[in-house]
Amino acid sequence: MRDRPEIGDQSPIPVLPSIYGPDRGEPLPRGIEGATILKIGMLPLKDGRRQAEGGGLVIEYLPRGESRSIRAVLAFTELGMWVDEIS
Repeated sequence: MRDRPEIGDQSPIPVLPSIYGPDRGEPLPRGIEGATILKIGMLPLKDGRRQAEGGGLVIEYLPRGESRSIRAVLAFTELGMWVDEIS
């Protein structure tokens, strides 16, 4: 990882990344800010193929104050990231 202190000083914008800028980014999955992250990783291959664009970033999290976890599958390309599935 490169040493880029200027990044550490900036506050993140609460949207998913988009090549077109933050005003075009998709909203974050419901309740993910301040949540407890339970699992994070990628989806396994199914029949030798990816199940989501970019491999699928899976984040299972427990929203603050809730007792039921949520699983968000994020897909991505060089253009940006979006919620592929949420359960």
